[in-house]
Amino acid sequence: MPVSFDLYINQIDDIPVVAALRQTQNIFQIISESTLNDLADKIYAPGKWTVKDVIQHLVDMERVLAYRALMFARNNPTPQPSIDEEIYANYAEAEKRDIQVLVNDFRIQRESTINLFESFNLDMVHRSGVAAAINISVFALGFVIASHTSHHLKIIRERYLPLL
Repeated sequence: MPVSFDLYINQIDDIPVVAALRQTQNIFQIISESTLNDLADKIYAPGKWTVKDVIQHLVDMERVLAYRALMFARNNPTPQPSIDEEIYANYAEAEKRDIQVLVNDFRIQRESTINLFESFNLDMVHRSGVAAAINISVFALGFVIASHTSHHLKIIRERYLPLL
């Protein structure tokens, strides 16, 4: 597995994958609604994303990774191409969306992802496929989803909260 995936996965406790998804499901309860509203359009450095962009990024990447998990779990051998997260961010128009709508979108997507992973049996989670020229298992994709969220929450806490 690539070092970048290890960076994410090492942020999650050694627990079952669905538990890891649930553990990172309610990340926005840690930050109050009023704080999110105050941070919504802020950036911590030139060229960085706003908090709205970060949340939209979490939703987009979770959708992509969950789709890949579905493909591999269903034994579809089609290699999945890499994606350019900057292109996704540039065309998402997160700045036009209300922060609470984005947070709700994340919650809905996470619940869908949890339902998907709960539907997988042991054989399915051990299947793998190629995504972005990297062989990765369904199991690992679940941890990447959970830990990707944890990674960005840490960035929000460390780099955006001090802006208030």
